[in-house]
Amino acid sequence: PYMAPEHRAALYGEATAGPVDERCDVFSLGVVLYELADGQRPPAGEDGPRPAGVAREVAAVVGRCLALDPAARYQTAGELADALDAARMLVGARRALPPADRAARRAALHPFRAVAVITLLP
Repeated sequence: PYMAPEHRAALYGEATAGPVDERCDVFSLGVVLYELADGQRPPAGEDGPRPAGVAREVAAVVGRCLALDPAARYQTAGELADALDAARMLVGARRALPPADRAARRAALHPFRAVAVITLLP
């Protein structure tokens, strides 16, 4: 269950097998990260599944690791490490910000309406 699709295809001698390289390891690590975050393995055959219960930044990194197309995954472990570090910093920054008040949430949901009200108020 931890094997990348192209690695599995090469193992069984399928003609669609792509090159088996370090991107297979990125996929395998993505399965482990998904399992750590969600408590179960990702759904088989689904392209880029994201675990629930973790920050969206981390879920996006894990989802990219689990892309079925090797070109869509991180190409090296260094790229993956950089992405995880960036996700950690984004989560930390989001937690450090004060919570938005009701008016700010409404303005974010309806930006054009908010700009219209701001220009008409003066």
